[in-house]
Amino acid sequence: MTFQPDVIVIGSGISGSAAAKTLVDLGVATQLIDIGFDDPAFRCQIPDAPFSKLRESDPGQSLYFLGDKLQGIPRKGVRVGAQLTPPRQFITRNVEQLLPTRSGEFSPLQSTSLGGLGAGWGAACFTFSAEELNRAGLPAAEFPELYARAADLMGISGDPESPVNQWLWLHAIPAQPPLPLDDNAQSIFARMEKRRDKLSRIGVHAGRIPMAILTRDQPPRQANPYFDMDFYGDSRKSIFRPRYLVDAMRDSRNFLYTPHQAVVTLKTLPTGLVEAQAVDSESGAKTMYTAREVILCAGAINSARIALNSLRLVGQPTTLLCNPYTYFPCINLAMLGRDAGDRRHSMAQFGGVVLAKGDKAVEGAFQMYSYRSLLLFKLVKELPLPPKPGLLTARALVNSLAIFGIFFRDHLSRTKTLRLAPGAGDELPVVEFAYALSKEEEERKAEAEHRFRRGLRQMGCLPMKRVDPGPAGSIHYAGTVPSTNPLFPAFHTKPDGTVEGLPRVYIGDSSSWDFLPAKGLSFTLAANAIRVARIAARSL
Repeated sequence: MTFQPDVIVIGSGISGSAAAKTLVDLGVATQLIDIGFDDPAFRCQIPDAPFSKLRESDPGQSLYFLGDKLQGIPRKGVRVGAQLTPPRQFITRNVEQLLPTRSGEFSPLQSTSLGGLGAGWGAACFTFSAEELNRAGLPAAEFPELYARAADLMGISGDPESPVNQWLWLHAIPAQPPLPLDDNAQSIFARMEKRRDKLSRIGVHAGRIPMAILTRDQPPRQANPYFDMDFYGDSRKSIFRPRYLVDAMRDSRNFLYTPHQAVVTLKTLPTGLVEAQAVDSESGAKTMYTAREVILCAGAINSARIALNSLRLVGQPTTLLCNPYTYFPCINLAMLGRDAGDRRHSMAQFGGVVLAKGDKAVEGAFQMYSYRSLLLFKLVKELPLPPKPGLLTARALVNSLAIFGIFFRDHLSRTKTLRLAPGAGDELPVVEFAYALSKEEEERKAEAEHRFRRGLRQMGCLPMKRVDPGPAGSIHYAGTVPSTNPLFPAFHTKPDGTVEGLPRVYIGDSSSWDFLPAKGLSFTLAANAIRVARIAARSL
């Protein structure tokens, strides 16, 4: 019997999986269309054991640490997506062919995987303030309940007493106990506590942050085992991945998952149905799918690609948001040359904010990672030393190495654009970018970075260098089909969530946002997708 959906959701990332799960729970016949590459066989080959034990005794460790073709060894300098270890590289499989771009300096990371970029995200969860939600064009009054529902889907651990909650976790959302800090983070954290007043005077605040990582079992998922292998596998499913929601829906009679399909265009038929044309990612064959409604959750870049192509707006620039991002590898002087305990997780240990000068708004949001499980060869390659002394130096540094990454807020501008390249009547249209901060934005970012570096030194961390991975380096994208488009007003998301000119086609991801706060967007992506899915269900 042929499955006829009421709603098609395009994309299986954090937005798409949350939207589809909401629809299925409401009893709506839902089809999730996706490219959906995955690598379960690789996942199953990673032993459920601690990093140190695997390094000491597993004869097959090179498979997941370096890759069967040494794909885990970067040949070039810092690039967007360089953190993807061999078991995670399915996330971008064939992306150049299926989601083609002509990038220039703006080289975004796109995903063709089951779970989208959520298949490899860092799991940090933040809520936006009412002001930030309103600036983004989102209804702030609805979000406390939406955030609570998103927390139910993801499973959150957090510290309700953390001092940075007043900026990063603004709602009383139930959470499991917080994750323990590793030795490196504990020593920084202790020093930071002693100097909290000095940090506050320069607008730097830090504390434990909420994470979509379980510290208690929540069947079928289990608590994090603290193996320090989180960059390689999904041990015990403790870290939320969107595929868990897809897997949970597979047995539902009102759900159909259709992978290997790259959606190219949408159009409303005379019957009132919406038709999605897709290209098979393996054979290249074209297939048509129809439903009463479609929710675009393909990611800000690809959702805009589909919408622009559907409206035949080739060559027409639209807006683009992306958090500017910088990171600072630091030496924690208190840990230099010291041993570190094995029981730890690999994700962000703590985080915080840098407030705008003379303002209480969040100019930048940062997270701190320890380096330990990312292998010494990457350090050796960056040191200006011959291999042997470089290796000895790396061994001395590894337990004290702290990586602080800081994201900055972004605003719509005429100097940040996306468009379909001329000739994009092709089956898989090419996207071009132009992205440049204004002089004022550059100055504001530089001033905040200066105060942040002062804060790092107050924490006893010596910044070794400043690394700018490029204007797309944050991997946080939004604002390509905004509710208010200053560049091309006719191309926008309407108040009912649909795209102007595409009846019954909704935007369920960050494409519709008018503003991108400095905080990570993933938790708000899930909450907003739930909201849009409810709107779509009500309108059926």
